[in-house]
Amino acid sequence: MNRQVNRLLLLIAAVHALAAFCFFGYYPFGFFHDDAIYWTGAVSLSHGSYRMISDAHAPLLVNYPIGYPLLIAPLAMFCDQCPWLAQIVSVLLSSLGVYLSGRLAAFLIPGRWSLAPALWLAIHPFMLRYASTALADPAYQTMTLAVLLILAEKSKKKNAVVRPAAGLGALLGVTILLRNIGLAMVMAAVADFLWKRGKRSAVALGLVALAVCGPWFLWVRANNPSMSTYWDFWQSSGLNPSNLIEHALTLAKTYSQQITLLVLLPVAPLDPTLLNRFLWGGLASAAVMAVLIWSLWKRLAGELRALSFYVIFYAAILLIWSRQDIRYLYPLIAPAGLLMFVQLGIWAENSKFKFFRIARAAIVLLLALTAFGAIRQSLEPAAQRPSIPLQTFHWMKNNLPGDSVVASASVSTVYFYAQKKGLEFPRIRESADLLKQLRKNGARFALIEGDLLLFNPPDAPRDITNWTPFAMLAIGQDPSSRLLYRNENENTWIFRLFHPEK
Repeated sequence: MNRQVNRLLLLIAAVHALAAFCFFGYYPFGFFHDDAIYWTGAVSLSHGSYRMISDAHAPLLVNYPIGYPLLIAPLAMFCDQCPWLAQIVSVLLSSLGVYLSGRLAAFLIPGRWSLAPALWLAIHPFMLRYASTALADPAYQTMTLAVLLILAEKSKKKNAVVRPAAGLGALLGVTILLRNIGLAMVMAAVADFLWKRGKRSAVALGLVALAVCGPWFLWVRANNPSMSTYWDFWQSSGLNPSNLIEHALTLAKTYSQQITLLVLLPVAPLDPTLLNRFLWGGLASAAVMAVLIWSLWKRLAGELRALSFYVIFYAAILLIWSRQDIRYLYPLIAPAGLLMFVQLGIWAENSKFKFFRIARAAIVLLLALTAFGAIRQSLEPAAQRPSIPLQTFHWMKNNLPGDSVVASASVSTVYFYAQKKGLEFPRIRESADLLKQLRKNGARFALIEGDLLLFNPPDAPRDITNWTPFAMLAIGQDPSSRLLYRNENENTWIFRLFHPEK
């Protein structure tokens, strides 16, 4: 890569950082709840343990990988009420990811078109919205891009080098410590080594990765012997081997629509019905998916083989997971964009290709549509943006006793804003059992939010928008509970849970 291209990539990364700061706080801290859990985990680490300090019983955080909380723990130690520091770090990491994507594209796209993937990522509304979240996703995506870049560079070398391979294995271990689905990156790297370097190098790489992340899983095993955290969650959704294929096909249909409109064609990021309303949307979706699949196949024989492996393994894990969430597509934005633009760039630079002018026009059109989507998103009224019930939290902070234990679906968010410890709603199916469990564990109050989802009823449709808030049925209709506070604007209820004497 020449210096001019490198400077342009640095400039594009800086543009992304500035644009991300314009979207700063689009998702307020605590909106995902996971961000609040990560932050409280970092605060706990700064005091020498790894617990969910927002929970009344302060359980160990066995189901949240320790990598991201470790990264932001120094910030929490400096100021435990300043999660915006972690959000700034996410913006910087996201900008680094934009730069790395350009470096990756340069392996296959000659000339000016090699900048297209980085520019596309820099102005992508999905990237801009999530760049300033205190989540592990920006750090994880940047780490995977770094691993893919190293693999692309190593693919040009005939002989394996022990020291860089050890360093690569360590990075792979870190990806799992950032997010458990980093397993897809490890599988991709091992498959890439197995393809070109043989079993010995592939096994060595996997063992180094295991040596880095292994202690974490041993700690989890020691403190959660059944290793049931994720298994119970998977089973609670009603999934089993008999309906897994049907579930995977349903998710594949949903994700294919989302990845084309919300990721690859982000004209209207918050309007996924656009594909069904306009013929051009369906045609564009089909064209984009065709280019993506073709590029995925072609990359299997080149320097970006690991990229294709990663997308395949990540998608496979995603389709068997019990939950469907568009947030899970975030780590696929850069890989999918790279695959799409690499293929278009190769066609655009090859004047012998009959439709090379169409490929160039497609690149320009995709960049223009993405810029339009970002501008449209930035002009969205504040009232339509994601929000958290700040008025409710303020009432809780000022009106509930200091030692209150509040049952809710967002314990760490409540703890940060209302300064009240809590209990997570258990995933059980009977109203009486729910109340009994909450009272047994010491809950005195319950916060119910309008979009609360406790579990999947066996006969409920897969569309989460049709689920009934089970907690309202269990608590709101119980004669021993009393409504203390109702906020219609924020769609929240706070109940006192009386403890009838035996």
